[in-house]
Amino acid sequence: MKSIILVLVFVYVAAAYELEDYTWAGFKKIHNRTYVGEEERMRKLIFEDNLRFIEEFNAQGHSYTVGVNRFADMTNLEYRQMMLGFDNEARLSKKPDNQNNYHVYSMDADDLPAKVDWRKKGIVTPMKDQGQCGSCWAFSTTGCLEGQYALKNGKLDSFSEQELVDCSTAFGNHGCQGGLMDNAYRYLKNHTEELNVDYKYTAENGKCKYDESKGVTKVKSYVDIKSGDILGLKDASANIGPISVAMDASHISLQLYLFGVYDPEFCSSTKLDHGVLVVGYGHDELDGKDYWEVKNSWGTYWGVGGYFKIAMKKNKCGICTSASYAVL
Repeated sequence: MKSIILVLVFVYVAAAYELEDYTWAGFKKIHNRTYVGEEERMRKLIFEDNLRFIEEFNAQGHSYTVGVNRFADMTNLEYRQMMLGFDNEARLSKKPDNQNNYHVYSMDADDLPAKVDWRKKGIVTPMKDQGQCGSCWAFSTTGCLEGQYALKNGKLDSFSEQELVDCSTAFGNHGCQGGLMDNAYRYLKNHTEELNVDYKYTAENGKCKYDESKGVTKVKSYVDIKSGDILGLKDASANIGPISVAMDASHISLQLYLFGVYDPEFCSSTKLDHGVLVVGYGHDELDGKDYWEVKNSWGTYWGVGGYFKIAMKKNKCGICTSASYAVL
């Protein structure tokens, strides 16, 4: 059975990532890159350096595979500066304002389902792309809000990240320069959230154009899961819906992630820099690892259609350090 699964994985990868993706010309064609002069030479050198990392890493044998994706012509520093926008300094310095509103377990750990996937319940919107803007926190917020709204109203709508980018600065967020999901929830306790069709995403900071008459919903409150509480996040994921979380996403192994259960040897549980959305969990039969199923906001040319799995054990990369969800 294990060999059959392995074959199917390789078939999937071959279909999703053509061989020409591993040539410079093929990469530029697939990802619509146009470079000239010195920048062309520099980007090609970065691409080739990343290719060497990919080949060496995959030869070592891990529970996940790296490969050529949309970030293969970026240095790790560029990737971190452009794509990671969770404001960890603000998380560490902000005064507790939600200490009496922590997640309460819905069931005993032994009674939790073995697998959960909210995508199959129709409450997760199609994959989104934050572009070169550190607005991951806004996408994590809307992802949770969309799920809660769909569960309450039986209708899946796509909510506006740009409203949060432009308008939640008074609550401690900084648009493309970073923010916190909890700060976005605080904003949404005081303002209605508009739809993407009414307040379109631009991937850059803009002047707030909030129109209350177009707002669809507000947040009554938000709930934090106690920091590091793996079972708390599992209980919430099973019983509440998609959950906003943060993580250490700084490593080149995630930058070039392709598929499998992300389980790096070294990553931080406290130095968080990226907001994402847990949409479920499960167990990988191939590697024997329990994992979280996570929706990213980097489009479909990263990971498995934009999703990735991360090991559940030991609060890997801080995935359980700063988790929360909205209450409508």
